[in-house]
Amino acid sequence: MVKSGTDCFEEYYGQCNYDWYKSRTKALQTFNIGMSDLGKLCGSKLTKLYVFSQFNRIVDIGRGRGVFKSEMLKCSPKAKSTVYDQPHNVEAVQKNNEEIEAAVKGRISFVGGNCLEKVPSQGECYTIRN
Repeated sequence: MVKSGTDCFEEYYGQCNYDWYKSRTKALQTFNIGMSDLGKLCGSKLTKLYVFSQFNRIVDIGRGRGVFKSEMLKCSPKAKSTVYDQPHNVEAVQKNNEEIEAAVKGRISFVGGNCLEKVPSQGECYTIRN
């Protein structure tokens, strides 16, 4: 991508990674597990470096099951969060979101959409990772 300006995933597979994962549920599950593990690690480290409790509404943009955001909400007892992701990912998370701790589950909402077209406007803080 740096040399050509094109998406190497799309060049190699003939479609963007979002479309590729839509038709490969097992690969998407494996990817989501990896991203959740990374989200827990990154979220727990990030909350030690930055004070998120100053925000009432945090929007997390991109693929996710809410694990990254859960770590932030544990340190921000008044905050609520929106995880904004591709609609098919939101559907999957809503069916199976046991990774989110009960203490913060009621403060996370999931909204489907395309961040390249628009993002939710109610956020005071926006995060994006990977």
